[in-house]
Amino acid sequence: MEAKTVQAYQMFVGGKWIPSHSGRVYPVSNPAQGSAIAEVPRGDARDVAFAIETAKAAFAEPSWRGMDPSKRGRILYKIGQTIREKIEELARVETINNGKPIGQSKGDVAYAARLFEYYAGLADKFHGETIPLPGSRLDYTLRSRSGSPPTSSPGTIQSLSPQGVSLLPLRWATPSSRSPRRSHPSHSSSWRR
Repeated sequence: MEAKTVQAYQMFVGGKWIPSHSGRVYPVSNPAQGSAIAEVPRGDARDVAFAIETAKAAFAEPSWRGMDPSKRGRILYKIGQTIREKIEELARVETINNGKPIGQSKGDVAYAARLFEYYAGLADKFHGETIPLPGSRLDYTLRSRSGSPPTSSPGTIQSLSPQGVSLLPLRWATPSSRSPRRSHPSHSSSWRR
């Protein structure tokens, strides 16, 4: 029997595909078959620090920060539309990666697309209140002094959503028009594990 080639991936940081600092990788397995489907970088604290510094530099870059909010909205909307165009492919990969039913994976991919579309529409608006989302999801604005827990900037948006959805962390990387999205459900006392 011929050995199956496993796709090797790198980390996407600062607009470039790069290996981990250590060069170490680990396998990603199909839970239904136990076979390796990919190899991904095994990041460490140096990789995290590098990604954070790169993100800070990108946020300070005027090409995004100084861009007209409606243009940022159009970019975010296009990302959502691209996700929708690839829903079958992304759902298949999601199912192979974590073993969930294809129908649920399609719903998760569609939800990820919807989040980009939603924030695209919000890019040139500032509410400072509870923001309605479809279903049992909640977004709200929590004002705090800079550096005060649980957020690190005034107006940072907190998000609560169901767990076990691997495409959804994309939304915490989604740049909003007002401040970086520095919160993640693991930082929220309301998040259930």
